[in-house]
Amino acid sequence: MNSEVCRLPVGLGWEVTPASWQFDGNAARVRAAERTDNFVDPTGSVVALNGARAVAVAPQKPWQFAVRVTVDFRASYDAGSVMLWSDERHFAKLCFEQSPQGRATVVSVVTRGLSDDSNAWTVEGDSGWLRVCSLGNDAYVFHSGADGAHWDLVRYFALAGNQPMKYGIGAQSPIGNGCDVTFTDFIFAATLL
Repeated sequence: MNSEVCRLPVGLGWEVTPASWQFDGNAARVRAAERTDNFVDPTGSVVALNGARAVAVAPQKPWQFAVRVTVDFRASYDAGSVMLWSDERHFAKLCFEQSPQGRATVVSVVTRGLSDDSNAWTVEGDSGWLRVCSLGNDAYVFHSGADGAHWDLVRYFALAGNQPMKYGIGAQSPIGNGCDVTFTDFIFAATLL
């Protein structure tokens, strides 16, 4: 895949480039490199900040960003995600991820110095919708859904960092040899939920 094919939608640009990617005007096809993640283990023993991420600076007012994510799962923790990123110790991601039990799972991670990790529920199939909403005043909401119209709350949280907040997409393969993630139906709106 050639990274020169087309620019990503909604102003996104790569801060950490994946193994390969292309955007054809509808779908962003991303190849996560092997052994990549964005996670600071709660014990402090593992710090991985090499997961592919394409981000854009978020506006100050409330907004929402949603995308449909399809993952060619190969190994545990392979995932595609929506992300918030301020700096290397202040970020969050809502993942469509393969669990160690081999199930597609909605997982949220919030990093304030150290990362936490919380599984929400399993999903049938290899795709799902993910959404992050900014409510203003450093308050955010993660949602997941099956159709891009009906949403279930995954997490409501606060996050502030040392740099302006950015939103975007991510792809990871923490213990695998890489995976393919497809992002479609990008939606960005400067509105509340």
